[in-house]
Amino acid sequence: MLITTVVIIIIIIIIIIIIIIIKKNILKQPNTEELCRRCGKESETIQHITAACEQIAPTEYVRRHGGLARIIHQKLAEAAELIDDKSP
Repeated sequence: MLITTVVIIIIIIIIIIIIIIIKKNILKQPNTEELCRRCGKESETIQHITAACEQIAPTEYVRRHGGLARIIHQKLAEAAELIDDKSP
């Protein structure tokens, strides 16, 4: 009787682990228990990393924004024929 109970508990644990793996890796659903590795405050999702992480905001977001602004400025200057050199 005790062995049967232990086997059933082990099978249930294995099923739970398989469900977690399927949800996280196959269905690509974020695991809400896994917090962001940078800030540790929010779930580490694509939305959080690309737009909301307060640890990345002061550096990466500003760098990305600055790079995009340089490209737009370069293209506008080229279109208005304000510059001859077309290198960034």
